[in-house]
Amino acid sequence: MYNEISISPLQGVLNAGHEVSYDAEKSVDLKELAVTSIVQIDCWHGKEADLFAVFKEKLQIEGAMENGSVWKTADFFVMNTSPGSYMAVSYTVGIWDYLKDLISDDIAVMTDLSHSRSVLSVSGAGVLDVLSKGMNIDLDETVFPINHVKQTSIAHMGVTCYRADKDDFKLFVFRGFAQSFYQWLTHSAHDVGYRTS
Repeated sequence: MYNEISISPLQGVLNAGHEVSYDAEKSVDLKELAVTSIVQIDCWHGKEADLFAVFKEKLQIEGAMENGSVWKTADFFVMNTSPGSYMAVSYTVGIWDYLKDLISDDIAVMTDLSHSRSVLSVSGAGVLDVLSKGMNIDLDETVFPINHVKQTSIAHMGVTCYRADKDDFKLFVFRGFAQSFYQWLTHSAHDVGYRTS
């Protein structure tokens, strides 16, 4: 399913080591993350409890099953992107076959999205200033806590936004929009400064 060789749509656009007015006290760090595997899991109506039971038993996932939660395993993490819909993501290993063996077809349907998304890491002191220019969601930590995910749009582009830490966000965008999104991101970060890695 997944292919270890994937050409980034940002190749030649996002170049490591580029800086614009970078200041660690107020700027952001931008980085494209190489994703090995993304699997969308959509459970059938009334099967949410069965799917979560598989998550708890087979993946040793702890915590409540609530919209926006993110659960981490040793090799990947699972984001509850909307009611009954999940996105499993790994930066290191292919997870399609592993999940296909765990989750039966009568509980959920799975789709391999490994080459459909680009993932950008945006972190640093200025991240809230940059993202608030285009995001229609409240980024306050009491509303959007660490280790949660929200679906939104930025500059008319759909974005899955995972808050990994207080000032660290992973933004999933369709690969076809990656260059336009990166252009919006660098333009929005220009006043606080940024560097790429």
